[in-house]
Amino acid sequence: MEKNLFIRVDASPEIGIGHIMRCLTLAQELKNNFDKIIFLTQKDSGDFIGIIMKNKFEVIFIPTTNNDPDIIKNLITTYSENKNFLLIDHYDIDSNFESSLKNIFERIFVIDDLANRKHDCDLLIDQNYYRDLNQRYEKLIQNGTIALLGPKYAIIRPEFRIINKKAIKKNSQIKKILVS
Repeated sequence: MEKNLFIRVDASPEIGIGHIMRCLTLAQELKNNFDKIIFLTQKDSGDFIGIIMKNKFEVIFIPTTNNDPDIIKNLITTYSENKNFLLIDHYDIDSNFESSLKNIFERIFVIDDLANRKHDCDLLIDQNYYRDLNQRYEKLIQNGTIALLGPKYAIIRPEFRIINKKAIKKNSQIKKILVS
């Protein structure tokens, strides 16, 4: 039985490329854990689709801007015999959408940084720092949802992790201190 990860994400000049880039980073890290990783995106995600395909991931186009869960159900019917997982990185998707897909996905993972809507997911990632981090999603997620909150869960591309390690190594000794 195949194990597949579907990633629901969009990009556009209005919303930018950040959502696709962080999902692509996760896909690269997770590719050895899944038989297939398939991006579900709208056609108007434009040139950004090439970035996904260049990284050898499949793309299935969603025919509408309406986030109708039935569209997702229909698009993945050919994968129904598999263990399917869903990762969502989309500001217009909430618990209603997620709840209606619970019965066809083994697990649903969500990336969010707004904390402005409820989620019905198994795991939620918010990589940003907020003062009230632990209370931020208190009323927005179910009991039992694993919440990975804060900068220690930042989704960082490998090339930036390498640069950061070099910078830390290079600047490990303090040579001068200015006191005024």
